[in-house]
Amino acid sequence: MNKLGRTLTMAVAAVGLAGSAAAGASGPRDIANAGEPAGVAAHQDNIGWLDQTDVTKGVTYQASTFPVRITFRPPDALWGAVQARGGSYRFVQLYHRFAHDANGKVTNWGRGLITFEAGTGKTRSVAAVAKTLHATALMTPGKITTTRLAGFRGETFDTTIVGTRPGDAGGIALIPFSGDPRPGGDHLWVTRGQLLRIIVLDVHGTTVVVYIESNDNVGNNTIAAAQNEHSFPVFLGFVRQMLATVTFPA
Repeated sequence: MNKLGRTLTMAVAAVGLAGSAAAGASGPRDIANAGEPAGVAAHQDNIGWLDQTDVTKGVTYQASTFPVRITFRPPDALWGAVQARGGSYRFVQLYHRFAHDANGKVTNWGRGLITFEAGTGKTRSVAAVAKTLHATALMTPGKITTTRLAGFRGETFDTTIVGTRPGDAGGIALIPFSGDPRPGGDHLWVTRGQLLRIIVLDVHGTTVVVYIESNDNVGNNTIAAAQNEHSFPVFLGFVRQMLATVTFPA
C-alpha cells in the first residue's frame, strides 16, 4: 500500500461510520467521509483500502460530497464504502472483501473495488475521457463499446495493467480529466497485473468514471495472474448485483 493508502486508512478508521450513524432514518445514510487526507496533493495515486468501513446489507447510502447525487444499497454484508476528495475531484469507493469460514478457509473469492470519480467543475465529454483512458500507456485495453449504467449511456472497455510507471513501485496512475502527470488531483493508482473494467458515463451532464478493479495483491505490489483469473470473474458477479442498486437521482 502506498503512503496515501495508509493515510486514508487511518482517516477512515477515525471517521468510522459516524456519517451513517448521524443520518436520519427518513433518507439515505451518508457514507464515511475521509475528506482530503494529509499528503493527498503529493501522493494521491490510490484512494484507499476499505476493509474498515463496513456498510449494512439492504440499507440505502449516499455520498454527499460527490458532484452528482448517487445512492446505492449493499446487496450483501461484505461491502465497505468511503468518499474522498483530491483537489477539485471527488471519489466514491466501494470495496468487496473475501469471506472465510471458521477455519480460515476462503469461501468467497470475490474481492475488488468499484471507484466512482467526477470533477466539481467542467470536464471533458464521455468520448474524450474514454479515449484518454484507453490510450494510457502500460496497459492492454480491449475495444471501446457502448453501455448503460443506472439508465445513463456511456462507453466501456476492459484492460489489464502490464507495466510500471518510471519512478513508481508496482503500477501506474490513471488520469481521466486533467492530463497532469504530477501525482494528485484526478489520479487513481492501479497495480501491475490488475484487471479492470472502465466505464465512462454522462450523468445529468457530468462525466463520471467508474473503475471496476481486481484486488488480490494483499500487501504485494504485483498481483498474480492466477489469482486474478480465479477471483475477478467472481467479483464481477458481485459488481453486477451492486451496480443494479446504484441510482443517480436528478
